[in-house]
Amino acid sequence: MTDEANRLKPSAILHYNKARSYAGLGDKESAVTEYETYLEMNPTAADRGAVEQRLATLRYETAERERLAREKQEAAGRAR
Repeated sequence: MTDEANRLKPSAILHYNKARSYAGLGDKESAVTEYETYLEMNPTAADRGAVEQRLATLRYETAERERLAREKQEAAGRAR
């Protein structure tokens, strides 16, 4: 539904709201994509600094999760 709405009338705030929803659901990668689109569509956003900080946090959390998954997989491989 939101993709159809965005197709009919592109809106930066729609991407912002999708980003918040994805983040709330734990889909950090999609949240990052939507926040990036929000900032691209609204480069002078009053909340730009806060959104950039949120992006940094989401990217860090994603990288940390990936690092821990790799370490777990490596440890399982060594245990064999």
